[in-house]
Amino acid sequence: MTAIASSAVNLCDGTIRYDRSSESDSVVVLLHGGGLDNARLSWRHLLPALADVHRVYAPDWPKHGGSWPWRGIVDQAGLERCLGHLLDRWGLRSVALVGVSMGASAALGFTLAHPERVDRLVLLDPGGLQESVRMHLLSYLAVQAPWPRLTALALRPWVLRRLIQRSTFATPPADVEEIAAGVIEELRAKRNRSPYSDWQRCEIGPHRMKVNFMACLGQIDIATLVVHGAADRLVPVEIARESAKRIPNAHLHVIDGCGHWSPRERPAEVNAAVREFLS
Repeated sequence: MTAIASSAVNLCDGTIRYDRSSESDSVVVLLHGGGLDNARLSWRHLLPALADVHRVYAPDWPKHGGSWPWRGIVDQAGLERCLGHLLDRWGLRSVALVGVSMGASAALGFTLAHPERVDRLVLLDPGGLQESVRMHLLSYLAVQAPWPRLTALALRPWVLRRLIQRSTFATPPADVEEIAAGVIEELRAKRNRSPYSDWQRCEIGPHRMKVNFMACLGQIDIATLVVHGAADRLVPVEIARESAKRIPNAHLHVIDGCGHWSPRERPAEVNAAVREFLS
Protein backbone atom coordinates (compact mmCIF):
# COMPACT_ATOMS: atom_id res chain seq x y z
CA MET A 1 0.00 0.00 0.00
CA THR A 2 1.27 3.46 -0.94
CA ALA A 3 2.26 5.56 2.07
CA ILE A 4 0.13 8.61 2.85
CA ALA A 5 1.66 11.38 4.94
CA SER A 6 0.05 14.27 6.78
CA SER A 7 1.51 17.75 6.61
CA ALA A 8 0.57 21.42 6.87
CA VAL A 9 1.22 24.60 4.93
CA ASN A 10 1.01 28.15 6.23
CA LEU A 11 -0.86 30.63 4.06
CA CYS A 12 -1.43 34.32 4.70
CA ASP A 13 -4.80 33.70 6.40
CA GLY A 14 -3.90 30.61 8.40
CA THR A 15 -2.77 26.99 8.32
CA ILE A 16 -4.03 24.24 6.01
CA ARG A 17 -3.61 20.60 7.04
CA TYR A 18 -3.47 18.08 4.21
CA ASP A 19 -2.73 14.46 3.39
CA ARG A 20 -0.45 13.57 0.51
CA SER A 21 0.64 10.40 -1.24
CA SER A 22 4.05 9.74 -2.80
CA GLU A 23 5.53 11.31 -5.93
CA SER A 24 4.00 10.88 -9.37
CA ASP A 25 3.79 12.98 -12.52
CA SER A 26 -0.01 12.73 -12.42
CA VAL A 27 -1.37 15.04 -9.71
CA VAL A 28 -4.88 14.91 -8.24
CA VAL A 29 -6.32 17.30 -5.64
CA LEU A 30 -9.34 16.10 -3.63
CA LEU A 31 -11.74 18.78 -2.34
CA HIS A 32 -14.19 17.75 0.39
CA GLY A 33 -17.64 19.16 1.16
CA GLY A 34 -18.97 21.67 3.66
CA GLY A 35 -20.64 21.59 7.04
CA LEU A 36 -19.16 18.88 9.26
CA ASP A 37 -16.97 17.33 6.57
CA ASN A 38 -13.18 17.18 6.25
CA ALA A 39 -10.66 15.49 3.97
CA ARG A 40 -10.34 12.30 5.97
CA LEU A 41 -14.10 11.87 6.14
CA SER A 42 -14.88 12.30 2.44
CA TRP A 43 -11.73 10.66 1.07
CA ARG A 44 -11.40 7.72 3.46
CA HIS A 45 -11.65 5.30 0.50
CA LEU A 46 -10.86 7.32 -2.64
CA LEU A 47 -7.47 8.69 -1.54
CA PRO A 48 -5.81 5.27 -1.06
CA ALA A 49 -7.53 4.00 -4.22
CA LEU A 50 -5.78 6.71 -6.27
CA ALA A 51 -2.48 6.90 -4.39
CA ASP A 52 -0.83 3.94 -6.13
CA VAL A 53 -0.99 5.72 -9.51
CA HIS A 54 -1.28 9.46 -8.76
CA ARG A 55 0.28 12.01 -6.46
CA VAL A 56 -2.76 12.95 -4.40
CA TYR A 57 -3.30 16.00 -2.19
CA ALA A 58 -6.31 16.07 0.14
CA PRO A 59 -6.50 19.34 2.11
CA ASP A 60 -8.88 20.26 4.89
CA TRP A 61 -10.67 23.41 3.82
CA PRO A 62 -10.18 26.40 6.14
CA LYS A 63 -12.17 26.03 9.39
CA HIS A 64 -12.54 22.28 8.78
CA GLY A 65 -10.56 19.38 10.18
CA GLY A 66 -7.07 20.51 11.17
CA SER A 67 -7.16 23.81 9.24
CA TRP A 68 -7.50 26.14 12.24
CA PRO A 69 -7.07 28.98 12.99
CA TRP A 70 -8.17 30.95 9.94
CA ARG A 71 -8.77 34.65 9.43
CA GLY A 72 -11.49 35.90 7.12
CA ILE A 73 -14.58 34.48 5.42
CA VAL A 74 -14.32 31.34 3.30
CA ASP A 75 -17.18 31.81 0.86
CA GLN A 76 -17.07 30.69 -2.81
CA ALA A 77 -14.45 33.30 -3.66
CA GLY A 78 -12.51 32.40 -0.51
CA LEU A 79 -12.43 28.71 -1.44
CA GLU A 80 -11.19 29.46 -4.95
CA ARG A 81 -8.54 31.83 -3.60
CA CYS A 82 -7.39 29.26 -1.03
CA LEU A 83 -7.11 26.57 -3.72
CA GLY A 84 -5.00 28.83 -5.90
CA HIS A 85 -2.65 29.62 -3.01
CA LEU A 86 -2.32 25.92 -2.20
CA LEU A 87 -1.39 25.01 -5.78
CA ASP A 88 1.19 27.79 -5.77
CA ARG A 89 2.73 26.63 -2.49
CA TRP A 90 2.82 23.04 -3.68
CA GLY A 91 4.45 24.14 -6.95
CA LEU A 92 1.67 22.72 -9.13
CA ARG A 93 0.88 24.35 -12.46
CA SER A 94 -1.91 22.04 -13.63
CA VAL A 95 -3.83 19.33 -11.77
CA ALA A 96 -6.89 17.13 -11.87
CA LEU A 97 -9.55 18.38 -9.46
CA VAL A 98 -11.99 16.05 -7.72
CA GLY A 99 -14.65 17.74 -5.62
CA VAL A 100 -17.70 16.57 -3.72
CA SER A 101 -20.67 18.85 -2.94
CA MET A 102 -19.20 22.21 -1.80
CA GLY A 103 -15.77 21.03 -2.97
CA ALA A 104 -17.20 20.49 -6.46
CA SER A 105 -18.52 24.07 -6.44
CA ALA A 106 -15.03 25.28 -5.54
CA ALA A 107 -13.55 23.13 -8.33
CA LEU A 108 -16.06 24.51 -10.85
CA GLY A 109 -15.41 28.13 -9.95
CA PHE A 110 -11.65 27.65 -10.01
CA THR A 111 -11.78 25.85 -13.37
CA LEU A 112 -13.85 28.63 -14.94
CA ALA A 113 -11.52 31.31 -13.57
CA HIS A 114 -8.23 29.46 -14.24
CA PRO A 115 -8.80 26.92 -17.03
CA GLU A 116 -5.07 26.65 -17.70
CA ARG A 117 -4.51 25.16 -14.22
CA VAL A 118 -7.00 22.27 -14.49
CA ASP A 119 -6.48 19.36 -16.87
CA ARG A 120 -9.33 17.09 -15.72
CA LEU A 121 -12.39 17.63 -13.57
CA VAL A 122 -14.46 15.24 -11.46
CA LEU A 123 -17.69 16.47 -9.88
CA LEU A 124 -19.28 14.24 -7.24
CA ASP A 125 -22.85 15.24 -6.28
CA PRO A 126 -21.83 18.82 -7.10
CA GLY A 127 -22.98 21.98 -5.38
CA GLY A 128 -22.96 25.38 -7.05
CA LEU A 129 -25.40 24.40 -9.81
CA GLN A 130 -28.84 25.00 -8.29
CA GLU A 131 -31.18 27.96 -8.31
CA SER A 132 -32.31 26.92 -4.83
CA VAL A 133 -31.81 24.06 -2.38
CA ARG A 134 -34.38 21.75 -0.83
CA MET A 135 -36.64 23.64 1.60
CA HIS A 136 -34.67 26.74 0.71
CA LEU A 137 -36.07 29.26 3.19
CA LEU A 138 -35.76 26.80 6.07
CA SER A 139 -32.18 26.00 5.01
CA TYR A 140 -31.36 29.70 4.91
CA LEU A 141 -32.78 30.25 8.39
CA ALA A 142 -30.92 27.20 9.71
CA VAL A 143 -27.51 28.33 8.51
CA GLN A 144 -28.09 31.83 9.91
CA ALA A 145 -29.28 30.61 13.33
CA PRO A 146 -27.31 31.46 16.53
CA TRP A 147 -25.70 28.02 16.56
CA PRO A 148 -23.22 28.50 19.39
CA ARG A 149 -26.20 28.47 21.77
CA LEU A 150 -28.25 25.82 19.97
CA THR A 151 -25.62 23.28 18.90
CA ALA A 152 -25.46 21.41 22.21
CA LEU A 153 -29.22 20.89 22.18
CA ALA A 154 -29.92 20.32 18.50
CA LEU A 155 -26.87 18.27 17.49
CA ARG A 156 -26.46 15.63 20.14
CA PRO A 157 -24.71 12.48 18.83
CA TRP A 158 -27.94 10.50 18.36
CA VAL A 159 -29.49 13.44 16.47
CA LEU A 160 -26.44 13.69 14.22
CA ARG A 161 -26.56 9.97 13.43
CA ARG A 162 -30.21 10.28 12.45
CA LEU A 163 -29.58 13.38 10.31
CA ILE A 164 -26.67 11.66 8.54
CA GLN A 165 -28.73 8.60 7.74
CA ARG A 166 -31.85 10.49 6.64
CA SER A 167 -30.41 13.38 4.62
CA THR A 168 -27.03 12.16 3.38
CA PHE A 169 -27.47 8.49 2.52
CA ALA A 170 -30.13 6.55 0.67
CA THR A 171 -28.88 3.33 2.23
CA PRO A 172 -26.49 3.82 5.17
CA PRO A 173 -23.18 2.05 4.43
CA ALA A 174 -21.71 -0.63 6.65
CA ASP A 175 -19.30 1.87 8.24
CA VAL A 176 -21.99 4.43 9.07
CA GLU A 177 -21.05 4.38 12.77
CA GLU A 178 -17.45 5.22 11.87
CA ILE A 179 -18.71 8.06 9.68
CA ALA A 180 -20.99 9.35 12.45
CA ALA A 181 -18.09 9.27 14.91
CA GLY A 182 -15.98 11.32 12.50
CA VAL A 183 -18.77 13.86 12.03
CA ILE A 184 -19.23 14.17 15.80
CA GLU A 185 -15.47 14.67 16.21
CA GLU A 186 -15.58 17.42 13.57
CA LEU A 187 -18.44 19.10 15.44
CA ARG A 188 -16.51 19.01 18.71
CA ALA A 189 -13.41 20.40 16.99
CA LYS A 190 -15.41 23.48 16.02
CA ARG A 191 -15.68 24.28 19.75
CA ASN A 192 -19.24 25.56 19.75
CA ARG A 193 -18.85 27.46 16.50
CA SER A 194 -21.44 27.08 13.73
CA PRO A 195 -21.58 23.54 12.30
CA TYR A 196 -22.13 25.09 8.89
CA SER A 197 -19.33 26.23 6.61
CA ASP A 198 -18.86 29.85 5.57
CA TRP A 199 -19.83 28.75 2.05
CA GLN A 200 -23.22 27.55 3.28
CA ARG A 201 -23.82 30.67 5.37
CA CYS A 202 -22.72 33.05 2.61
CA GLU A 203 -23.93 31.38 -0.58
CA ILE A 204 -27.42 30.25 0.51
CA GLY A 205 -29.37 33.48 0.14
CA PRO A 206 -32.85 34.13 1.55
CA HIS A 207 -34.56 33.41 -1.80
CA ARG A 208 -32.00 31.67 -4.00
CA MET A 209 -28.43 30.48 -4.17
CA LYS A 210 -25.86 33.25 -4.68
CA VAL A 211 -23.56 30.87 -6.55
CA ASN A 212 -24.86 29.04 -9.62
CA PHE A 213 -22.49 28.04 -12.43
CA MET A 214 -25.08 26.24 -14.58
CA ALA A 215 -25.16 28.96 -17.26
CA CYS A 216 -21.33 28.94 -17.51
CA LEU A 217 -20.78 25.21 -18.01
CA GLY A 218 -20.44 25.49 -21.79
CA GLN A 219 -17.13 27.30 -21.19
CA ILE A 220 -15.50 24.19 -19.68
CA ASP A 221 -13.55 22.47 -22.44
CA ILE A 222 -11.65 19.85 -20.44
CA ALA A 223 -12.63 16.23 -19.89
CA THR A 224 -15.15 16.10 -17.04
CA LEU A 225 -16.73 13.27 -15.09
CA VAL A 226 -19.99 13.87 -13.22
CA VAL A 227 -20.87 11.22 -10.64
CA HIS A 228 -24.21 11.48 -8.88
CA GLY A 229 -26.41 9.44 -6.59
CA ALA A 230 -29.82 8.84 -8.16
CA ALA A 231 -31.43 9.17 -4.72
CA ASP A 232 -29.58 12.36 -3.70
CA ARG A 233 -32.03 14.40 -1.58
CA LEU A 234 -29.83 17.51 -1.40
CA VAL A 235 -28.86 17.92 -5.06
CA PRO A 236 -31.42 16.32 -7.40
CA VAL A 237 -29.97 14.01 -10.03
CA GLU A 238 -31.60 16.16 -12.72
CA ILE A 239 -28.99 18.81 -11.90
CA ALA A 240 -26.23 16.35 -12.79
CA ARG A 241 -27.95 15.28 -16.00
CA GLU A 242 -28.34 18.89 -17.15
CA SER A 243 -24.75 19.70 -16.16
CA ALA A 244 -23.36 16.80 -18.18
CA LYS A 245 -25.34 17.97 -21.21
CA ARG A 246 -23.94 21.49 -20.98
CA ILE A 247 -20.27 20.59 -20.52
CA PRO A 248 -19.01 19.72 -24.02
CA ASN A 249 -16.66 16.90 -22.99
CA ALA A 250 -18.51 15.42 -20.02
CA HIS A 251 -19.41 11.88 -19.02
CA LEU A 252 -22.23 11.20 -16.55
CA HIS A 253 -22.17 8.25 -14.13
CA VAL A 254 -25.38 7.86 -12.09
CA ILE A 255 -25.34 5.48 -9.14
CA ASP A 256 -28.74 3.91 -8.53
CA GLY A 257 -29.98 3.86 -4.95
CA CYS A 258 -27.26 6.24 -3.74
CA GLY A 259 -27.62 9.49 -1.80
CA HIS A 260 -25.59 12.70 -1.61
CA TRP A 261 -22.31 11.46 -0.11
CA SER A 262 -21.44 8.95 -2.83
CA PRO A 263 -17.73 8.51 -1.92
CA ARG A 264 -18.81 7.15 1.47
CA GLU A 265 -22.06 5.42 0.59
CA ARG A 266 -20.82 3.61 -2.52
CA PRO A 267 -17.00 3.83 -2.38
CA ALA A 268 -16.26 0.84 -4.61
CA GLU A 269 -18.31 2.20 -7.50
CA VAL A 270 -17.03 5.76 -7.08
CA ASN A 271 -13.41 4.59 -6.81
CA ALA A 272 -13.71 2.51 -9.98
CA ALA A 273 -15.35 5.30 -11.98
CA VAL A 274 -12.82 7.95 -10.90
CA ARG A 275 -9.80 5.69 -11.37
CA GLU A 276 -10.90 4.74 -14.89
CA PHE A 277 -11.59 8.36 -15.82
CA LEU A 278 -8.28 9.70 -14.49
CA SER A 279 -6.31 6.95 -16.17
